Amino acid sequence: MISAAIPVIIPLFIGIILGTISGLIPGIHSNTAAGLILSAGTGIFAVYGETGLAVCMVAVLIVHTFLDIVPGTFFGVPDADTALSVLPAHRLCLLGHGEEAVRLSAIGSAYGTVFGLAILSVFLLVLPAVQDMIDWWSGIILIIVAGVLIVWSESPEWSFAVFCLSGILGVFAFEYSWLCVPLTDLISPSSASVLMPLLTGL
Repeated sequence: MISAAIPVIIPLFIGIILGTISGLIPGIHSNTAAGLILSAGTGIFAVYGETGLAVCMVAVLIVHTFLDIVPGTFFGVPDADTALSVLPAHRLCLLGHGEEAVRLSAIGSAYGTVFGLAILSVFLLVLPAVQDMIDWWSGIILIIVAGVLIVWSESPEWSFAVFCLSGILGVFAFEYSWLCVPLTDLISPSSASVLMPLLTGL
């Protein structure tokens, strides 16, 4: 029983340690942490398989979410996710209530995790039936929203150019990422992609 749980328990503790480190270092985004873990997870994947790597990444992201408020509160160095909550938290720290700010943030993260899992369970039951309709309408809605943002921007021409370049980059990431794959991967194909570095900001 214990031996069967080792492929999950050990990656779990590795993820907790790495999430603690990334969460306490100011300025590291959770997506960046996930990308780094995924790119450096060859050893975990080789030893513990896909399940171990997934457990490690989830543990990293959860622990990172709980702890990334600490440097923002006590050092005033926010990242993109905590910028809105850091100012009140940092203000509480200056008033001598920094621990209270961290405690409230941890409680909020815990509630968010619980409600997120509950909503995820509902989505897993409902989404398969309406997935085709969502896929069809989401493209139209995104085009309409992007068009409104471009028209009402300060420089519509520049915004449209950036929009087109972003679209070209997305097409390249999905369809032609094999051009960036090393020659060794052409012989032994892998799941290498430029999409992960784009999403993580690497």
